[in-house]
Amino acid sequence: YPRLHGESILKAGYSFCSTSAAALSAGDVDMEEYFFMDLILGKQRAVEMGRGTSGHAFQTFPQGLQRALRKFTASGRSLFVSGSFIATDPWLSSAATDSDRDFVRSVLHYAYRGGRASRRGEARIVPSAARMARERIYFNPEPCRDFYPVEAPDALAPVQEGFTVMRYDNGDQTAAVGYSGHYRSLAMGFPFEAIVDASQRDRLMVEIMKF
Repeated sequence: YPRLHGESILKAGYSFCSTSAAALSAGDVDMEEYFFMDLILGKQRAVEMGRGTSGHAFQTFPQGLQRALRKFTASGRSLFVSGSFIATDPWLSSAATDSDRDFVRSVLHYAYRGGRASRRGEARIVPSAARMARERIYFNPEPCRDFYPVEAPDALAPVQEGFTVMRYDNGDQTAAVGYSGHYRSLAMGFPFEAIVDASQRDRLMVEIMKF
């Protein structure tokens, strides 16, 4: 998926490199070299290990990653996050804490509103401070050969000066939240790589990079 994201970044006129969330969390990446981060979370969510006896793994925002993202945004750099469980995991996982939710509210500027927000795999860009070109976005909701299914995209609620950038096809639930202040962020409740049409991914990435 870094390649798929990277192809759209290249077509938007920028170079890219990739790293693991583990390396970022461990402080092994010199973030001063970059002005923009694309965090790919897909369908990642916390999983109990050893039938619950060995803690959890695969949280969306483990503590080390939270520290890295706070540092990155505090320096005025831009952040794009996409994934199906970016709100469900910090709010409903048995591994989640108040500190995790405070991080999401204060750095990414959204809260949990609900899961399974779209059955048809459709969202639309709406007028907002992000000034993104209006378009309907189609992502894959069912199993198929080329894309993994996104059966349960997250509905987000803008908080702390966040604002709605996309809504799902049901009309009122927020699919993406933006923030524009000392830094800029965009959080999307479905994975970017699940967008079916490559040209649509490319157009959306251009809008994200412009924002």
